[in-house]
Amino acid sequence: MLLRLIHSRMIIFNKIKNLQIMIKNNKKALILIILFFVFSFFSFDKAKAGKNDNVSGWAWSENIGWVSFNCSDPGTCGTVDYGVNIDLNLGNGLLSGYAWSENIGWITFNDSQLGGCPAGPCEARFSSATNELSGWARACSVFSNGCSGALNLNRGSWDGWIRFKGNNYGVALDSISREFKNWAWGGHDAGPSTAVIGWLSFNSKNCDTNGDGKSEGGTGCPAAGQPIADYKIVLSSPKPSASNLTVGGPNPIDYCPSSIHPPVRLSWTFVAANPSDNQSAYEIQISTNSGFSSTVESEHATNTGGSYVAKNLAYGSVTYYWRLKVWDDTIQQVESDWITGPSFTTIAYPYPTPNFDWLPLKIIVGKPVTFTDLTDFHVDPGAKSWIWDIDNNGTNDYSGLVITHTYNLPSPGGYTIKLETTVGGKTCSITKKTSSVFFSSPTWRETPPPR
Repeated sequence: MLLRLIHSRMIIFNKIKNLQIMIKNNKKALILIILFFVFSFFSFDKAKAGKNDNVSGWAWSENIGWVSFNCSDPGTCGTVDYGVNIDLNLGNGLLSGYAWSENIGWITFNDSQLGGCPAGPCEARFSSATNELSGWARACSVFSNGCSGALNLNRGSWDGWIRFKGNNYGVALDSISREFKNWAWGGHDAGPSTAVIGWLSFNSKNCDTNGDGKSEGGTGCPAAGQPIADYKIVLSSPKPSASNLTVGGPNPIDYCPSSIHPPVRLSWTFVAANPSDNQSAYEIQISTNSGFSSTVESEHATNTGGSYVAKNLAYGSVTYYWRLKVWDDTIQQVESDWITGPSFTTIAYPYPTPNFDWLPLKIIVGKPVTFTDLTDFHVDPGAKSWIWDIDNNGTNDYSGLVITHTYNLPSPGGYTIKLETTVGGKTCSITKKTSSVFFSSPTWRETPPPR
């Protein structure tokens, strides 16, 4: 292992020496060679943060080529896990971790390895007040071993420092897109002609403001008209979450119209990572097993609400498990981890489905009318009851499966009847309206006149 590390470090220093010679003798040729290899062998997907680090993407140096800020960029997290992180939880903005360049190796952002910087404070820090980076990073290859201690004598005059903010330059964050922009500087004050790293661009928009894929030239950019990749360094927003995951109990409003599937209501409260963020979408999965190897119901919806009514569950005392993801409304649409809610068991039988009819259909004042219950109790063996409000005035007039009533007053608009049925403690109601109720028509009989 030691021999492999020594061999790897010798390769990097040979590259650095070659870079220094080429920069001094033919800087333009070096840029063209790097551009050729990069555009031939690299393709860039949308930057995505690794599991433990919130900075990701690619930066570009006119001298050393690409610098990766997260192992997810080249897809090596399974074998080489690295990344750069900004501490946003404590609010101090301190950077830590490592970036990687195939030409100069590891670049450290750890303040414990940045002692002796050209100007203090010797750290890398992000200010949420100004959205600017300040301080330093350093290439580890200037050291004889690891990323601190004695300097390697073969490094020449190169000290490995990268500065994020100077008199006329500085890296800053676009708070809307969460993309960093502008340049850092890696070299002596003497200028680009002696710099190993030179200008380090954090966003292709530095050189391609109109987004046509071609450089517009200028300091730190490829020559005007040269093709340029779409690259950027991105600060991922902290993940949102959800709290107060609850399962609503059975209730007449939800359950009375739903005799096939129990309409279980699941609720939650969106927890924003930043006070100004809101929920933009959610995803719910419901399963009969806690491992969610299969689901009986799944829905992803663009919605700012905090509740969902299940559609495909079964009555019969079935136990279900559910989990939730939420997305914020930032430009990155940041997704939460899965959040598991409490399990629940459906009720054994549906709520009753009330119905009734009456005869005769044409109601006459003073004539008895028979009302018959036609409720579907869905084979529920529970105790049953009926309450009739024969004119829907809020008074319980009758109880029973079949009732008889006589209306003593006419009603041109008809009477409204309400039936409330209960089974096993579950109650639903229905109202129906009769046709007009009138007195019976007089019976006419023709008689001869008196003599």
